[in-house]
Amino acid sequence: MGMGKGVTAPNKENIKEIVKNGYHALFKAGDWDDMATTILKYAQSKEKIRKLGLQVKSIIHENNHFWVENARRTLALLPND
Repeated sequence: MGMGKGVTAPNKENIKEIVKNGYHALFKAGDWDDMATTILKYAQSKEKIRKLGLQVKSIIHENNHFWVENARRTLALLPND
């Protein structure tokens, strides 16, 4: 995602927490046919892939989901002994 590449993922709460509403490359968790359909939907259209990549890049920037920031948030959870 950090490279602006769209991804498909299961439509689960932990994933939706990151991508928020309106991300259409999610498939029904555990439904392999839906996963295949979602992948093919984007694989067959360069324009859909491009738009998905832009959407992902926007999500990363809007929510500050960069490796350094993720590491800082994780370290902040540790006790200060």
